[in-house]
Amino acid sequence: MSGLRAGAARVSIAPRPHDLHAGVYLGGFGSYRQRRATGVHDDPLCRAVAIGDGDTVFVVAALDLVGASGPLLQSIRENAARQTRLPASRIIVACTHSHASPDMQGLWGGTSGAYETYVAQRAASAISESFDAMTPAVAAAATSSLGGVVRNRRGWPETDQTLTTLRLATGDGAARRIPKSPATGAATPPMLSKPRSAGSPCTSTAPSAT
Repeated sequence: MSGLRAGAARVSIAPRPHDLHAGVYLGGFGSYRQRRATGVHDDPLCRAVAIGDGDTVFVVAALDLVGASGPLLQSIRENAARQTRLPASRIIVACTHSHASPDMQGLWGGTSGAYETYVAQRAASAISESFDAMTPAVAAAATSSLGGVVRNRRGWPETDQTLTTLRLATGDGAARRIPKSPATGAATPPMLSKPRSAGSPCTSTAPSAT
């Protein structure tokens, strides 16, 4: 792609000790306020990648959350738009749908308002950093089938069994990979250079329901 530029960044959105003290509940399993986080095993992250062709720039960011409320998504995009001077319509925010992450939707107990503000600020900073890091890049894409590996536990036929990856290589040889989740179809930019621990981002002593 002629004129292609790209940049990537990642930041931690892990709850701080006083956030845990105020109350951070994990989303995804169990009933209301069943799983209160007692600590952080691996930091949940916000990853962002900015891509431009010389005329148009857009940013995709993904947070390690089961989901995010409308107000939180709006706050992230507005903060990032101010920092990058990009239109908010060119800032896409998604979630990796981790069931071991803070509940930022308020469905399983939620978090404090202060922590939500912190997450919005951190996510906006990742978007801004990816924008500032943009440099000439080369893109390549590939798609493979995961038939027999991916399944829908509810038996629904809409399951996407393909894995599509976009690789962005910058002039210094650094690569940024953007895989699409076969289970949810969500983009998860950028992939870390080393695999994350299988442990939960946040931990709880309460039993989880399946």
